[in-house]
Amino acid sequence: MTQLTNTDLKLTHEQTTLAIQTSEAVNVTRGFMVLLLVFVHWSPGVFERLSWDYLAVTNPLFRIATPGFAIIFGLSMGLYIFQRFKIDTHKTLKRLRKSFLTLASGIIILAAIKYSILLLEGTMSEKNVPSVVFFSVLLYYLLAIASIPVWYYVLNKFNHIIIATLFASAVMYIIGYGVKIILPTSENLEGFMQLGGLMLEAKYNYFDMSAVVFLGIALGLYVKHLLKMEQKGYHLFGVGLLLIIFGVMVSYETDQINLWLTVEMTPIWMDITYLGVVTVILSFALSYSYRVRKALIPKFTFRLTAVLGTLSLFIYIGHGLVIPFKDLLLAMGLHYLPSISISMIIFIIAIWIPAQRRYRKFYQQK
Repeated sequence: MTQLTNTDLKLTHEQTTLAIQTSEAVNVTRGFMVLLLVFVHWSPGVFERLSWDYLAVTNPLFRIATPGFAIIFGLSMGLYIFQRFKIDTHKTLKRLRKSFLTLASGIIILAAIKYSILLLEGTMSEKNVPSVVFFSVLLYYLLAIASIPVWYYVLNKFNHIIIATLFASAVMYIIGYGVKIILPTSENLEGFMQLGGLMLEAKYNYFDMSAVVFLGIALGLYVKHLLKMEQKGYHLFGVGLLLIIFGVMVSYETDQINLWLTVEMTPIWMDITYLGVVTVILSFALSYSYRVRKALIPKFTFRLTAVLGTLSLFIYIGHGLVIPFKDLLLAMGLHYLPSISISMIIFIIAIWIPAQRRYRKFYQQK
C-alpha cells in the first residue's frame, strides 16, 4: 500500500504508527473520491432513464468529481512524492515515469476507441480529430506528472513550502484567468493547435487544474508536518468545516450561489469549498484509523476502500474507457445491453484482480 515508512521520514516508533494510520486514511480518502467520481460520471445515464430532473439536486455533489480528484492527486504528491524526492530522486523519477507511461497508454487506447467510432459512424473531420480523440482530463494529468519534478524543484527552494504552494495555486488561478482573456478562443484553430488551445482554456486546462492540485499539495504537506510533530489530525475536521463555510459564504455574498447548479468550470471559492469537503472526509478516515477496536464489517469496508485508493490511477483511467468502449460496440452493431455489460465486466475484472491481490498482501498476510 502506498505509505510513508520510517525510512522515508526517519520516524520514531510512535511516528511510524501514525504514518501507517495516516497512509491508510489517505488511501481511504483516495478510494472514496475515485468511487464517487465513477458514480458521478456514470450515474447521469441511470437518472436520465428515470425521467427525473436530477441536476437541480445533484449538481453541487457532481461538481466535486474533477476538483476533488485533483485535490487528492495533490495530497498524495505533497505527502509522498515530494518526500521521496529528498530520499531518492532517481527512484522517484522512475516511479513517475511508470505513472506517465500508464497514463499515456490509457490516452492512446481512449484515442484509438474514439477514432474507430468516428470511422464507423462516418463523422470524421480532419480539422478537429486531435481534439476529439485526445482531449480529456487524462491529458492534463499526463502533463501534471511531467511537471512534478519542476514543481518540486521550485517549491523546495522556499523555507515555508506550504505558504509557497498556496501562493503557487493563486498564481495558477491568475494565469488561467489571464489566458482566457488575452488569448483567442480555440474554436477557430485546427488540428493539434486546437488541442493545445483547449489545454489552455477549456474545462481541464493546465492552469486551473494545477491551481486545484496545488491546494491538495498544501494539504499533503501539512499532513506530513503533523506526522513529524507526532500530532493526530483530529482538528482537520474543524479546518475543513471552516473552508466549506468560507466557500459557501463567498458564493452567497458575491451573488454567485446559483453557480452551484449551473457552472461548468468551478471558480476558486467552489474549489476551496471542495478542499474543505476532502479535508473533512480525510478527518473522518483518520479518526477511524486511530481506533484500536473496529467492528468486522466496517473494518473490511475501510480496508477495501483503502486498497481501491492505491489503485485510484488505474480506476480513473479504466472508468474513462468504459463508455467509449460501449459506444464502439454500439457503432459495430451490438445492442445497448450487451455493449454496456461487456464494457463494465471487463472494467470490474481488471480492477478486482489486482485489488484482491493487494488486499491479501496488505492485510491477510500479516
